Amino acid sequence: MQVRNSKLKFLDYFFVLRPSILVPVWAFFFAGVFKASQVKDLSLNHFSPSPKILIYFLAFTLVMGAVYILNQIFDRETDKQNDKLYFLSEGIISVKNASIEIFILLGISFFLSSFMNLNGIILLILLTILGIFYSVPPIKLKARPIFDLLANALAYGTISFLAGWNSVTEFALEDLIFSVPSFFCAGAVFLNTTFLDYEGDKKTNQITSAVFFGQTKVLLFALFLLILGIVSAIYLQEFVSLGMGLISFFFFYKAFSTKTQEWTLKSVLFGTESYTVISALIFPYFLFFLLVIFLLTKFYYKSRFGLNYPKLTK
Repeated sequence: MQVRNSKLKFLDYFFVLRPSILVPVWAFFFAGVFKASQVKDLSLNHFSPSPKILIYFLAFTLVMGAVYILNQIFDRETDKQNDKLYFLSEGIISVKNASIEIFILLGISFFLSSFMNLNGIILLILLTILGIFYSVPPIKLKARPIFDLLANALAYGTISFLAGWNSVTEFALEDLIFSVPSFFCAGAVFLNTTFLDYEGDKKTNQITSAVFFGQTKVLLFALFLLILGIVSAIYLQEFVSLGMGLISFFFFYKAFSTKTQEWTLKSVLFGTESYTVISALIFPYFLFFLLVIFLLTKFYYKSRFGLNYPKLTK
């Protein structure tokens, strides 16, 4: 990326967190908030978040942001192969500065955990460990078939969902089942992203689920997971995952039947965006927050690099 406005360099350290892919994390979080309020018959203010929700939201956002930076540090070559305009692969932020930012983010996050109950602290620790194991050799779950799927489905569909739940009321063991639909939906979307990155991952010897099982099987498995998500959402009356599954089913089916980048990308976009829109319609303050993030991102990429967000073209 060609830098145009060096005065905005300080914003690099915000956008290296990749807020565009933090959006699904936030959507699963608020799906958990909503489901907890239904199951426990709680009265929530849908137009203004409570301080407790804000603390959980910020703490888990900071951990996921640190995880995304860590992933970029160890995936610089793969990101170049896949033509991803990430800050470390482009040399916009140094590895040293990125590493410092990781420790700062984790420090603030775990300070915020002092305001959480034990369940919240455990979830935060699990997310941190999972994020490290996902990117850092020799474990590097990202390059281990099936484990890459489990790590993503757990981080997005289970931990983020339960963090949202726990921000309004402490969850019990019997409540874990309500995260099953979001686990399946998150897994379905992730598998189709491995299809999109197939060529670059193969060239850099990243043995993801798509590289290991092949493109046809991974698309079929993604469709199967989405169906499981729909069925379990109907059974558990988890309406955010149900809405996402029904809206995106056609695109997942077309991705499998055509096996093209175009339809697979659409399945990923409609999957994540439908889940996000449903969550945002339930909580209008989340919708307002997303609008602010979108406008700030659009301004940043245009002013800093001369690129039009979200396509990132000149």
